[in-house]
Amino acid sequence: MSTLNANEKELLKHFITVDEAVIELKNELKEKFNEDLFYRFLNKFLIIPVTRDDTTYIYRHDMILCNKLMRLNYNITDQEIIKYGYNGSFLVSRIKISKGTFLIYDECDNKSAVPVFVRNILYDFSENQEEQCELCQMDLLGTTIVTTDLGIRRYIENAIFRKHQLDKIKHSNFANSSSYMGSKKKIVGFVLESILPHLTDESVFLDIMCGSGAVSNALAQMGNVYASDAQDFCRLLAKIQGKGFNSDKAKLLLKNIYKDYNDNLNELQHECGSALEAEDSIFHMDLNHRQHVLESYQDFINNFELYSSTDVNSKKILDKIY
Repeated sequence: MSTLNANEKELLKHFITVDEAVIELKNELKEKFNEDLFYRFLNKFLIIPVTRDDTTYIYRHDMILCNKLMRLNYNITDQEIIKYGYNGSFLVSRIKISKGTFLIYDECDNKSAVPVFVRNILYDFSENQEEQCELCQMDLLGTTIVTTDLGIRRYIENAIFRKHQLDKIKHSNFANSSSYMGSKKKIVGFVLESILPHLTDESVFLDIMCGSGAVSNALAQMGNVYASDAQDFCRLLAKIQGKGFNSDKAKLLLKNIYKDYNDNLNELQHECGSALEAEDSIFHMDLNHRQHVLESYQDFINNFELYSSTDVNSKKILDKIY
């Protein structure tokens, strides 16, 4: 086992080993403790395990959640099993996550992690139902929730709507064309649902090191966003993905600028006509004479004067641009 440094020792104060957690829960809950159920919590990531040097830990604060879940799942009645236990398959397991709400999953799927919105239910909804609704089964991200709690039903319906909105912007936003290290495109939903419980009507979002702007784009659907990055192009990507710039507005903008675009294109074709013809002729050379083609194109590149160079011809082009 490696030696822990001071920072790691300080961090581990906030964690407890799984073996220690089992002992503490047994002592506190007595007959209400179910060790098999405890490991089901870990396998489904209702309680998030962290492994270091072959030792598994859980966050100490999650011990409160363990205690709550154990008490909820103690002495579940046959009537509850019949009422909440079916999701289209008879080979299912269930975990009660609040009064009137069960997580249902196939027994063969006992080690796939639940999405973050389920942990939000555990933390943000009390054991007492404030208002009931008809029994409903809701499916999101491969997870089935059966509930008679109106508050939870509304929360999941909103989560489904947010998922739908995120799917729409994932397929339409400009950031999909950019590949950037550390991109958070694949975990945008996780980020959004993780911070949702902490929001108020006055909340604003600060996305530092925004990268391709995937998270900024998603957050912009919910409120004001301030995005920052050391790279200019990242700030630009985040800026153009603000709320409300959809395909209809893009088409309207293109319609408004099309005439100017077309005029500029024609002017450029006139100014650079000879160079375009020369390049086109090279592209249509016989590739059986590859060396000749490569030499011709290299000669074209070396002699084509770019506006950013210091050549006289380039200065003329630069003057026209300004």
